[in-house]
Amino acid sequence: MGSIKRSHAFDPLDLEIIDLVYEVAWEQISARRPSNDASEDEERRATLRKRVFDLAGSGGVDFDTSRPGASELTGAT
Repeated sequence: MGSIKRSHAFDPLDLEIIDLVYEVAWEQISARRPSNDASEDEERRATLRKRVFDLAGSGGVDFDTSRPGASELTGAT
């Protein structure tokens, strides 16, 4: 049987920081790989949002020393 994945509870400051990280990452991604397709952008945003929360829930990332590229954040190749 598989293990149960417990969700992480974020406090308000965590959520504020996560939101800022998401917004900055999205600005960089959309500037580097612009798209004219709104549905594609929404899919890319959802993927990024999930990745940012996954990273935050796994103990966080030191964004001063580790700067993942756009493809790493969105899972694109």
